[in-house]
Amino acid sequence: MTEQDIARIVLAAVPPLPPPPDRLASVLRRARAQRIRHASVTAAFAVTLAAAASGLVLTGPGGSSPFGVASSGSPSPPAPSPSAVAAASAEVSPSNVPSRSPLPEMPKTVEARLEAASRDALHRAAPDASLIGDLRFQDSFSGEYGAIQLLTAAGRTGTLVVAARRATGQETCASEVAAGCTQSTGPDGERILSVPATGDGSSNGKRNRAVIVLVVRPADRVLVTVQVDNATEITQYPDVSQYTMERTGYTGELPPLTLAQAKKIALEVAAKAELP
Repeated sequence: MTEQDIARIVLAAVPPLPPPPDRLASVLRRARAQRIRHASVTAAFAVTLAAAASGLVLTGPGGSSPFGVASSGSPSPPAPSPSAVAAASAEVSPSNVPSRSPLPEMPKTVEARLEAASRDALHRAAPDASLIGDLRFQDSFSGEYGAIQLLTAAGRTGTLVVAARRATGQETCASEVAAGCTQSTGPDGERILSVPATGDGSSNGKRNRAVIVLVVRPADRVLVTVQVDNATEITQYPDVSQYTMERTGYTGELPPLTLAQAKKIALEVAAKAELP
């Protein structure tokens, strides 16, 4: 159906009323002109409604309505460009929604947990200390886990040994038979045995001066030993075939860590240690 057909139907359905005889000619001319304009607008409105009902969108050049009006009677807004639609979709895309970063996983093995705890404790007790290699813990297969590695701190080089096992309950300065050993109690009731760097001699004539700290956690008898000496070479690392730690190249100097620093490391590792 064309616009002319719609106009004829509207004109036929609404015939004009007869005007007074004395003004018939001029009124007929004005009425005819008004009916034509009214029919055009009505036809346009009817076409717009028909298109909207059928899901069509009528646009003219530049994206505007060919009749200059929208169904609401206000000017039609410009149609959004494809790039704008794509940008709006990207803004709400699920891939752009920030997700919470997963928390770092805790180390799963006893060895990995002891290594992480020892590294953290060393960093807090001696921020300037630096391990020269990995502090890899080895299971002795007899209940003890231990690691040894070279480190530098305070301008000196030495070795750090950290070991963990179950205490027998008999660990005292008398049982350790170490010169200068003192016993004290930690902040959580831990039993602490401390041995200063006195030295026991070495094969090259230079004293092996070492600080040793033993911490026993009373609740489950976890025992952590930290030893720091002045050896500059490790000749045997513990492995699955042999749980042995050997070093040499003693300098006779003080160890790179103090007794107080070794005690802090031992207390922190003992607080975190989880043994089978």
